[in-house]
Amino acid sequence: MKLFLITLFGLLGNFAIDAVPQATVQPPTKSQSMDWNLYLNKLQNKAQLVQDMKNDLNSASIDKNLNDETEKINDYSATYSTEVQQLVSNIRPSLLTAHDSIIDAISIMHGWCSGADILLAAFLDTFPSNDIATRDETLKDLFDSDSSTEIMNKLKEASDMLGSASSLVSNISSEFDSDSTERSPLFQELLRHEILSDENKQYPARLVEKILEQMQEYIDHPDLLELVLSKTNLAGAVAISVLRSHANQEAPPTTHQTPKETTVDPQTYVRFRDRVLHRFKSTKNFFIAYKSSIDRAISSIDEINAKVLRNNQPAAAMGNVQPQYTPNNQRITDARLKNAAKALKNNCQKFSNAQI
Repeated sequence: MKLFLITLFGLLGNFAIDAVPQATVQPPTKSQSMDWNLYLNKLQNKAQLVQDMKNDLNSASIDKNLNDETEKINDYSATYSTEVQQLVSNIRPSLLTAHDSIIDAISIMHGWCSGADILLAAFLDTFPSNDIATRDETLKDLFDSDSSTEIMNKLKEASDMLGSASSLVSNISSEFDSDSTERSPLFQELLRHEILSDENKQYPARLVEKILEQMQEYIDHPDLLELVLSKTNLAGAVAISVLRSHANQEAPPTTHQTPKETTVDPQTYVRFRDRVLHRFKSTKNFFIAYKSSIDRAISSIDEINAKVLRNNQPAAAMGNVQPQYTPNNQRITDARLKNAAKALKNNCQKFSNAQI
């Protein structure tokens, strides 16, 4: 009986020992290892994206060239018709709205980085204890809180508003095509201004309208102007110029001359006309360059948006490659996960501390 009890106790004892869970670390399943590789890919991509966003969004928010050119818009206001002035007045609000959308995108990224910094710290704390469950849950929380869609929406808003500004500038250029014709009211107004502000002669106000009336004949009959100009004796004009130069050397200098004649020779008209055309050309060239700056800003923002979109795409399938799930490989994966998490955490801190 005693032997039986000892034997029975021994059997029960072995059963009890076998029933106690052993504290051994189980190797990851194939599914778990695939998850870690996907997370590793996400961490690495997100670290690169945050670094790029810090530089790209900062450049987009302080586009100095575009800001400087916007400040020059009023410098050309003398050549704006009422229609152009209305178009110009709508440019700045579009640019300000675009800038606000970029700032919103930066703020969203700031918020995500602040939360990511906390989650990444918790993620790194799981490695000493090998708390795989918490590690997995933390990474899910990190990427579930991803704000890529919000950022892309804000960047699209910025791009759309800049697109509106670019369209306005295109419309302005079209208006200039009609305003810069010699028959346009604005052209007549600028022509009058050039006559009144002529540096060589002071035309009495009573003569200005008469001069403009005579100039109108050349405006209404461009063929006549060409004919008169073609018949001009160039040699005679040169001789007269020499005589006038000699006379001016002998005569006492005068600041201004008041012409007695009221006739306008074609060369005089061409001189004033070309001044007006030059002003229109300068304004149009400014807006051509201005539109190029806006379009470059659009391309820059669209490129940032494309980066966010690519980063937000699911990782590519690993194909037919079947990794060997050994403890050694798991240690390598863990080391890579920690390095990727540290890189992302570091880049998030740099983004949060940047003066954007």
